[in-house]
Amino acid sequence: MLLPVPEGRELFVTLDDTDQRYFAIEHYFSDEVLRKYNMYGRKILRTSVFEIAGDKNNFSKKIKVLDDKHFEKFKILFEEIEKVFNSAKK
Repeated sequence: MLLPVPEGRELFVTLDDTDQRYFAIEHYFSDEVLRKYNMYGRKILRTSVFEIAGDKNNFSKKIKVLDDKHFEKFKILFEEIEKVFNSAKK
C-alpha cells in the first residue's frame, strides 16, 4: 500500500509513476512542526516539495507531547488501513 497523500501535499507524488514519490509519513505533519523539530529538509528541484531530514527516532520521541490537532492528517492513512483490513475479512 502506498501512503495516501493528504490535501496540500499533492505535489509530493506523481500518480502515474511510483518512482516519483517524495512523500514520507512525516509529511503528514505540518511544515511548522517539521521545522520546529529540525525535520524540514532540502527542497527538491526548486519546488515546494522537500525531503525529510534529521533523526526520525529522536523526532518520534519528541512529538509525543503534541496536541491531537497535529495528527489530523493521519486520518487518511488510518482510513486506508481500515479498508485493507475490511477487505481481507471478506
